[in-house]
Amino acid sequence: MSEEHISFQYIPRFWNPPPPPPPAVSVQAKQDAGDNQPSPLVRSASASSINAGDPPVLIRGSSTNSSGGGSSGAAEKENSSPQTPQTPPENPLQARVRQIAKAKFLAAKESSLLNFEELAAIESLLNKSGQRDNVNSTEPVMLTYEDFCALRPQVPKRALRYMSPAFFLSFNPDSSGRISATAFFKRLCSSICIAKTRITLQFYDQSNRGTLRETDVENYIFNLIPDLPPLANMSTAFHPFYVFTATRRFMFFLDPKRTGSIPIKRLVTSSIMEELLELGMEGKEASTNWFSSENSLRVYSQYLELDKDQNGLLSKTELQNYTGSDRQPVRLTPAFIDRIFDEITTYQTSTNPNEKKGTGEMDYKTFLDFVLAMENKKSKEGLRYFWRLLSFGKDYLDSFAINYFFRDIVQILSDNNIEAARLSDVKDEIFDMVKPQDQLRITLNDLIRSGCGDTVVEMLIDINGFWAYDNRESLVYDDDEEEGGGENESPS
Repeated sequence: MSEEHISFQYIPRFWNPPPPPPPAVSVQAKQDAGDNQPSPLVRSASASSINAGDPPVLIRGSSTNSSGGGSSGAAEKENSSPQTPQTPPENPLQARVRQIAKAKFLAAKESSLLNFEELAAIESLLNKSGQRDNVNSTEPVMLTYEDFCALRPQVPKRALRYMSPAFFLSFNPDSSGRISATAFFKRLCSSICIAKTRITLQFYDQSNRGTLRETDVENYIFNLIPDLPPLANMSTAFHPFYVFTATRRFMFFLDPKRTGSIPIKRLVTSSIMEELLELGMEGKEASTNWFSSENSLRVYSQYLELDKDQNGLLSKTELQNYTGSDRQPVRLTPAFIDRIFDEITTYQTSTNPNEKKGTGEMDYKTFLDFVLAMENKKSKEGLRYFWRLLSFGKDYLDSFAINYFFRDIVQILSDNNIEAARLSDVKDEIFDMVKPQDQLRITLNDLIRSGCGDTVVEMLIDINGFWAYDNRESLVYDDDEEEGGGENESPS
């Protein structure tokens, strides 16, 4: 079986109505149970798309918060997605009829797509009908237009839409006018996979606006877990935290304006969705995949290790101990940590309206955004995250901002008896790298366009990052000589 369409079998089906939610629990009972205990999650049972009725839901009690870390409902409220305009309540019977009709409509669309066995049959036909320049070689099979046309009577009727002249001409031919059979089959599988995934996601669209809210994406991922073999051995107790970790990647990269929803079209064709479905492909390395259970456990364990007082939230002092990943260890400056708690929505531990801004604590979802930005500094979304913190709400980065962040770098290097560069030299070097249109100000577009935005960010917020940049020539020399250590030692 070809690797290109292995993930096709792991796209989830529709679902039966979930069990009714548990009866309401008294306030006293909740107190007896403890405020920090998460409510149970209920997964709906899988069934064929024809029998599907109500949408799948991930049921939570009122005490469960979005972070999964023990904070109260106020934290969830601050981190919840913007609410869509309220509509008049729908008659229960109308809602039921509408949902059944939607399920049957989507089931009909699903049945019009090629199934896994038909794709395998087409793959076999392509290998038999194509040509090789050398019969005994391992060169790819090539198709002439005549070969392509000869396949039409042999393929299932549902595949004829992909056997048109326009589809053939969409490929890059070789000097003989032939196209690669492998490229054709890969495109075919990709088209079917996208179409099937789109149908599945439409079933989770509770607003019927062609978009998925954060809770809709959570429901989709929660019900997808049993269909992905690499997640089969994951503890059910960890499922909620896996769902939050996985969903946050979608929201971080595909909802840059923070509207609280993602268009299905953008979602289904994104590299993020491709990364998720790669978990169902044999032979794929999962250790570097954000959606792997190992990665989710890594991030959540890091959160728990930072939470020294075990209140389910991170304070400034606790976040200051963040050391990054094994691949990229970091040491963040106090100035940058202060800016995070000044700007990023956190759980306010005090109800005093006169309390100084930035005295709150960070929940798990906010921590996930932070980790995603730290591990994806080269991306536009990552740079937008840092821009909000570095620019002080202005549309530009100037000498004041550079001085504000760099003074902590100077202080820490001095404490380690390491001579730091002068502020004027660092400022000039940053402006020389970015080459902004305005010689006195750097805009976000300047930073993105320069291609070195990640380096600028590291120079201003990370002692290790600045030290690595300042000693880049000696580090390259050490790598070439395959030597470790040396006279230049990273500040500890």
